[in-house]
Amino acid sequence: MNRVLDRPVFARRREDWQTLARRLAEFRELALIVILIGSMAVMSQLSPNFLTEGNLRSVLIGMVPGAIIAVGMAVLLASGGFDLSVAAVMALCGTVAAWLLVHGAGVVPSILLTLLLGFGIGAINGALVTFLRVNPLIATLGTLSVARGLALVITEGYNISSLPSSFTRLGEGDHLGLPWMVWIMVALVVVGDVALRRTRVLRQVYYLGGNERAARLSGIRVDALRVFTYMLSGTLAALAGVLLAARLSTAVPTAGQGLELTVIAGEASSEPQGCWPHAAAATTSRRRPRRPARSSTRTTSTSTSASSRRCRSGSTTSRR
Repeated sequence: MNRVLDRPVFARRREDWQTLARRLAEFRELALIVILIGSMAVMSQLSPNFLTEGNLRSVLIGMVPGAIIAVGMAVLLASGGFDLSVAAVMALCGTVAAWLLVHGAGVVPSILLTLLLGFGIGAINGALVTFLRVNPLIATLGTLSVARGLALVITEGYNISSLPSSFTRLGEGDHLGLPWMVWIMVALVVVGDVALRRTRVLRQVYYLGGNERAARLSGIRVDALRVFTYMLSGTLAALAGVLLAARLSTAVPTAGQGLELTVIAGEASSEPQGCWPHAAAATTSRRRPRRPARSSTRTTSTSTSASSRRCRSGSTTSRR
């Protein structure tokens, strides 16, 4: 009797384990996490200095430019586009910021003008892709070449150094043991994640990337939204260039070569899932009430009037 009663308990436990294993198998980032932990274990055995505080701090600081660019690239990839010019824009904007500082511009005006430059480059990319219907690969590849060339022309192939300490404080000043650029990166990553999950505007990006025609018919301003994603990517690339120049105390016109492919590969391996219901719900408030309901009421009213007419005609014939 006890065995019969115990069977559902064991069956339930087995189902729970199977459900847990299925969820772990569906978690695509699990393989990357396992590879990362395995690589850290191997490197710690090969070099005793790998897991030291100084080395981990250096690795974290080196991640800052790529992580900031990855926030904008995540929005772009979710919308169905990509940008190959982000690394070149980062180098160009870092060079422009250093050139402005060396020629007497203040720290705040230099940073604002540099961010505006990245914003403008993103707007150009967005206009090429959206309005001129140029393939994103061709458009951003051309922008990459132009940005790299401009950076080399401005600096004549040399690095720009001797930047003021008020500017380099962004990359060298410590807060709780870490530079300010690391905290800026953490804030941008958190804000970007929350915005992609919770805000209405960025939730519509998934709808745009899934089906552009359906997004347009749902009332989403597809063209404006796509241009905005490229503007955001260009602005964040400019910010990454400013922080990199502040950290190195030097602007390098060839900085970040190959970084765009690393960012795209990292974002493609961690593409978010399960976003369609929320994106559709973001546009349901704009939908108009269905017309069949109105036509059905009209049909019932006409049928009622017709039946009343027949009743009236029957009553008159009976009177006759």
